[in-house]
Amino acid sequence: MNCGIGGLNIHLILFLISFILLEVEIDAKQCRESFHSSDNKSEAIFDLIHVDLWGPYRSSSLCNAFYFLMIVDDYSRGVWVYLLHDKAQVGKTLKNYITLISRQFDKKIKMVRSDNGTEFTCLTTEFCAQGIVHQTSYVGTPQRNGRVERKHRHILNVARALLFQASLAIKFWGETILAAAYLINRTPSTMLKRKTPYEILYGSVPPYDNLRVFGCLAFAHNQKRDGDKFCSRSRQCVFLGYPFDKKGWTLYDLDKDELFVSRDIVFVENTFPFQTKEEPGLSLSLLLDDALNEAVEELIEVPDIEQQTKIRDIVPNTIAEATEQDSRVDDLADSSVELASVLT
Repeated sequence: MNCGIGGLNIHLILFLISFILLEVEIDAKQCRESFHSSDNKSEAIFDLIHVDLWGPYRSSSLCNAFYFLMIVDDYSRGVWVYLLHDKAQVGKTLKNYITLISRQFDKKIKMVRSDNGTEFTCLTTEFCAQGIVHQTSYVGTPQRNGRVERKHRHILNVARALLFQASLAIKFWGETILAAAYLINRTPSTMLKRKTPYEILYGSVPPYDNLRVFGCLAFAHNQKRDGDKFCSRSRQCVFLGYPFDKKGWTLYDLDKDELFVSRDIVFVENTFPFQTKEEPGLSLSLLLDDALNEAVEELIEVPDIEQQTKIRDIVPNTIAEATEQDSRVDDLADSSVELASVLT
């Protein structure tokens, strides 16, 4: 009966048949492994940082940037954002950041996690020379570096709200990104037991007395009057954020079309020079409500469970509430496995 196959044992024949059928079934039905949300395994600040590059955007910012590099500390959730003109600046920016952390925090970064972009993989040798482990995600698996992806969404949501609230032109996108990161670092998070990233990093509550309404009218003292006694002593401006290395506020001069930093300012926080609508908070409320629902539905995906969760009736009235809502999205994503066990 089995002469045609060289007298093989019947059990071996059955095994070969089952193996072939199994191979066909795998070939037809194989799916990708699901990504489970990881717990915060870092034991201290800067044990692990996540890095990612966003861009290029279709139009440049005021400082001629088309990209921004985002760095997230895994332990504190602190975020740093750098506006870049092109990808070639990534290497130098990361090296400067590592030096900054070493000098200002007296810490050594132990691990860097990024995608497989050439702007990061070309730094592997540099990282090895400093004893830094470089982890890269697999091709087509951004979930591998999900923490920085969620932080991207968080920052972009807040930045859009800032931009729309003040009715700013798209050329101000870079300044809104920087302002969003500044506010997020000072917003309490349930993931951090109601502390802020700033508090985890610096060991003290951040000061809030310098916060102003983004995009509002501001009058800066005019120091360059060229000896003209009848020259205007004020510059009419728009408030655009908080400079990293200077005391004061970042302003946009409406007449000269330029950015500058000043500390001698009179703010008019209920007036928005670029605004034409009567309801400044309306677009903010609608934006964050839709963004939060979309983010939760996208991030909380549990295999073999048909139920979906959706957050309704959340309408923030302030930027602070908006940033806290997006922090809750980050927290929900990190605890999706726990949510799955509850649903099942």
